Amino acid sequence: MAWAYQGRGTAWMYKGYMENAIADFDQAIAHDATIAWAFFNRADADNWIKNKPRTQVISTSEICPPCYKNNTSFASLH
Repeated sequence: MAWAYQGRGTAWMYKGYMENAIADFDQAIAHDATIAWAFFNRADADNWIKNKPRTQVISTSEICPPCYKNNTSFASLH
């Protein structure tokens, strides 16, 4: 169940819904505190909220520079 929350939190994060992402990462951590990605992504989403304007659109190059450079989807490289 923890990985499901982690995955959905990641999807929320890439869509720019950081509050939803943080809530899902918190759930993932509550279910399984050994998932390092949940901690990392929660911190990343929190950092994004604190340091980026709310109106800024996330570009592909910002989400995953290798995907943008290679003109591929995120899923194909990860």
